[in-house]
Amino acid sequence: MSSFTDPDSPEFLAKIRGLSSGIADMSEVARLVDSGDFDSAVEMAEKVFEGQSRDFHPIEEFEECLTVLVEKSPEAVERLEAVLNGLYVQLRKASQSRSLAEKVIFLSRYLNQGERFVALFEELNQGDDEPFEFNSVALGNGIDLFLASGRADIIRGQFPRTIHRFFITLSTLEPELIFIRRKNEYEEWDNHSALFEEAAISIQAPQAVTEAKLCFRLALEYGADDIAEYIGRRVCSVLQDDQFRADLAVIARTYGRDALAETLEKQ
Repeated sequence: MSSFTDPDSPEFLAKIRGLSSGIADMSEVARLVDSGDFDSAVEMAEKVFEGQSRDFHPIEEFEECLTVLVEKSPEAVERLEAVLNGLYVQLRKASQSRSLAEKVIFLSRYLNQGERFVALFEELNQGDDEPFEFNSVALGNGIDLFLASGRADIIRGQFPRTIHRFFITLSTLEPELIFIRRKNEYEEWDNHSALFEEAAISIQAPQAVTEAKLCFRLALEYGADDIAEYIGRRVCSVLQDDQFRADLAVIARTYGRDALAETLEKQ
């Protein structure tokens, strides 16, 4: 068993503590934004982005408060752009850093700098050595930046790999959901296992939802309606989430696929 998936290992416990600390900092940013203290909120946000972690997992509150900061505080925009500039410098030196890639994608999205990110993708993929970790993130939750920039064409050749990566994420999540939904039936399930499963789900479920919608859109963008339908059916079966199903139907109608939308709604 990997040390990062063994609930008794120091590495796993350190990861949980790191996640808890990061979540606390993000929650504090949200609290400061709600109180109107934008200066302190930006300072705490800078701490979040400058923190060292193996992965970056923003919570919903943090995403919402970043939107408010960008809309209401020009100074916050300048400071966050400075943070993004620094992250770009770091990422060019360490393109295999998943955490850096996740932070760059996140900030590029909220600062409306998708085209800059797409240019970075092209730059990093010019050489012979593929930036595998960077591409793994870019072709996951960064797909919307390609779509928003009208540059989905440059990742068309990697579409099969994109879908493959997504289904790896989904296959990791599915067994955890099965056991979490039935954990009360298993009295012998130890607390460490429960902690691991719930922590994993809190990270992976939002990621799976985001990536599923993006892959669904990408399939429709490329006219691969059969793949889009398969993604919809498979993910709806795993998540068992009516809101997710409704969201996919809305996306399908946006692309003029009314029949597909009706199929998803009837599942």
